[in-house]
Amino acid sequence: MVLSRYVEYSDLKGSLSDELISYYYNEVPSFLKNVSDSNGLKFSINNLNNSEKTYGKIARRLYAIRNSLVHNKEGENHFNPLNDEEDLKKEIPLMKAIAETVIIKYGTTVE
Repeated sequence: MVLSRYVEYSDLKGSLSDELISYYYNEVPSFLKNVSDSNGLKFSINNLNNSEKTYGKIARRLYAIRNSLVHNKEGENHFNPLNDEEDLKKEIPLMKAIAETVIIKYGTTVE
């Protein structure tokens, strides 16, 4: 809901390189390969203008990454910092772009 309400196509397109946009469409991080529907984690930013499904896929991807890091159980989407660091680095710009968009466009100053 937050994504569809506050994050627009232009926000992400302007914040992410073409290489990363292609990566999110074609790949999932190695530590998420065991997700039952890994294709459900791939999305095209170019579809944001007309697809609630895309927001759902972004949300599922972020949630799967979060769970992999926080719960980090052996055998199920296990994040191994020695092997998976490079894949995680590719996910950070997406999280950063979303967070910055929401904070900058809709945050207010507390006095």
